[in-house]
Amino acid sequence: YFSVGQVIYGDLNGDGQDDAVVQTSCGPNGANAWYEEVFVFTMSPSGARLLARLSPSDWGENALGITWMITAPGVRIKSDCLVVSFLAGGSHAQPQWLATAVFHWEGNHLVRIGVGQEEARL
Repeated sequence: YFSVGQVIYGDLNGDGQDDAVVQTSCGPNGANAWYEEVFVFTMSPSGARLLARLSPSDWGENALGITWMITAPGVRIKSDCLVVSFLAGGSHAQPQWLATAVFHWEGNHLVRIGVGQEEARL
């Protein structure tokens, strides 16, 4: 199973052109567990070029005591930063909170500049 979820556009690398942020999900058919990643692409003369690939370990695994993260229900661009929201804590069937990781473009890659709990006890 593979699907493309949310796709958003905005200038993350400061070159004046919109980049594409693509949220994906994959897992075995019929399973109740899946793996999500976020890809960031920019356009070049030869076509789309991958700028960044963010997985759950990039979002903030083990930060704030997060030991289980399942899905990224949302990505957004705010103040030139990429914000990834994800369900965390508990089990994949009963996540405990919604958390966010904030990334900023520095040099030639995205750097996580913060991770925080957005909402306690979903």
